[in-house]
Amino acid sequence: MTLMYRSAMAGAWAVAVSIALTGSARAVPLSSSFERVIAGSADPCGSATCPGLGSVSVSASDSSNQARASATATSAPALSASASGGGALSASATAEIDYFIEWLDPSRSAPIPTLVDLILHTAVSADAHDANSFAAATATFNIAVNPSTIIQPAIGTSRLVSIAGGAGPDGFGIFCQTHACSSPGNFSGTLQYNLDPNVLYSVQIAVTAITSDNTGSNPGSTLQSADASLDPHIYLDPNFNIPGLTLEISQGLDNVVGSAATPAGTPLPAALPLFATGLGALGLLGRRRKRTAVVSAA
Repeated sequence: MTLMYRSAMAGAWAVAVSIALTGSARAVPLSSSFERVIAGSADPCGSATCPGLGSVSVSASDSSNQARASATATSAPALSASASGGGALSASATAEIDYFIEWLDPSRSAPIPTLVDLILHTAVSADAHDANSFAAATATFNIAVNPSTIIQPAIGTSRLVSIAGGAGPDGFGIFCQTHACSSPGNFSGTLQYNLDPNVLYSVQIAVTAITSDNTGSNPGSTLQSADASLDPHIYLDPNFNIPGLTLEISQGLDNVVGSAATPAGTPLPAALPLFATGLGALGLLGRRRKRTAVVSAA
């Protein structure tokens, strides 16, 4: 059986090499990906997700405003999403890739020191004095086993959230007491994990951008924008030399730094009539999986 990609153990960059697996190795499942964009009432994918790698964009306008949304997923893998709008026109965009990795070494049982070079970016803009305005951006990287148990990195930040606007009883004061709220949010660094060999791990990466100016009873009159991007690269800690170790990755993904180009203040649409609905949209990242446990990567 021929499968996937082999990671170059000596350096930080992956090399796309097709390898023949022995009978003892199992096939790493394929990846899945999608984009989802809405601007005002424009929904190019017909109330569904747009499947596959690629880029999707949409715009809508009325007599006083325009809303835009765009989302991109590439094989690097890398993601970006952006949204903008105002007044009665809301926008939203999401991009997500779910894939699998496995360190193969039949002779090893000790954990593999695994590093992830990760670039995260979120940025939002909204008028805090407009009681209807809402803007949110999230970028999330998760490694999980089973795949319902998320493994927390021993070092590094794997999620950013940025929110702004005047919607809600205290703007976003209450929400920000339990969530990391900032704009812009940037992380460029290395996560550290200890992953067991010959164990299949699920990797989920996702970005979301949401804007709305109609979270109250009447549409506001200000403009909002949000954008998010994410770019990971997984490899063996170069301080360790483990002969014969192979990193298997879902077919179609390259495991290289692929430049999830930070969107330049572009838009996404979605009707978010209530503040609670807006916050609920932040849960979109985990909508297909209920996370029931979190473990340390000690």
